[in-house]
Amino acid sequence: MKKKPMIDVKNLWKTFGSQPVLKGLSLQVFPGETVVILGRSGAGKSVTLRHIMGLVPPDEGTVEVNGLMINEMTQKERFHKIKYLGMLFQSGALFDSLSVGENAEFFLTQFPDIKTGKWASKKERRRRVGEALEMVGLPGTEHKAPSELSGGMRRRVALARLIVYRPTIILYDEPTAGLDPVTAMQINEIICNTQKELNATSIVVTHDLRSALEVGDRLAYHHDGQIVQVAPKNEFFLIEDPRVQAFLENTELPDQLINRRQKHA
Repeated sequence: MKKKPMIDVKNLWKTFGSQPVLKGLSLQVFPGETVVILGRSGAGKSVTLRHIMGLVPPDEGTVEVNGLMINEMTQKERFHKIKYLGMLFQSGALFDSLSVGENAEFFLTQFPDIKTGKWASKKERRRRVGEALEMVGLPGTEHKAPSELSGGMRRRVALARLIVYRPTIILYDEPTAGLDPVTAMQINEIICNTQKELNATSIVVTHDLRSALEVGDRLAYHHDGQIVQVAPKNEFFLIEDPRVQAFLENTELPDQLINRRQKHA
């Protein structure tokens, strides 16, 4: 029996002003997998995530998440029905007026637990925040201000916030953008650990092939407003589509991928 996709995007079209960004984009993501959307900057990858979140309405097409038609729901309906869907924004999107701990526990102060429907006590919130910060390598930072943190640390606090409220679907928008290689590797490890911890279904948007190979199960190539190819990560570099090959030739490749491409050639 064929699996039903957790995320099912069909024939998505979107134009901003006179600029078409999405041109019939379709993508399926199945339960428990991580799909990485690759492509050049400015191609519309992040716009795709915003459609899945329901932050942007499509001109045409449908977005179905866990059986719900996101594009047909009102803002109020989405607010109440898709709390299990979390997103890591590129900037981290922390509240500068709140401490690290307050940022991490924010969802739990506004909503009951998404699985039990019960409100967490103050003690339980602190326990979950402490565990999440430990998981992202920032134990004991609850009282720090976001302004005291580096860009990589802010990104890790944002990841802790996701872990605290335990969403089952997670969208990541360029999670390693602007970070040095060591910090980027740490973020990739946390994403992989979060995936295992929450058994989540995830989409990661990035232009970094090295990160894609670290975190992804399947890789999807976004080109000219469409997903033109999708393949398991070990097969992606063998795709003969000239659009994919042109992307790979203009991308810094990990050593193991260079070796495998040379053997295949």
